Amino acid sequence: MKFWAIETESLGGSMREVKGPFETRAAAEAFIKRDFSDWWDNSEIPLADRDDECSSTWLVLQELAEVRPVAKTTLKTVLVEVKE
Repeated sequence: MKFWAIETESLGGSMREVKGPFETRAAAEAFIKRDFSDWWDNSEIPLADRDDECSSTWLVLQELAEVRPVAKTTLKTVLVEVKE
């Protein structure tokens, strides 16, 4: 199984913040926590100004199936009589 972390703020746009695949749900959750922790430690936004607008919601999605198109090939043969 694979797990993916997706930032919900990007779901409506053409650019999606998708991270993964992760081998476990715990690994995906750890990524989200580490990402937020890094932002918190390195943000230039003053501590007093950090509010709900400074954070976003992430989803952890479990991949249950993978669908890939399979091409159907055909071979056309033509018999030709060769005169010797």
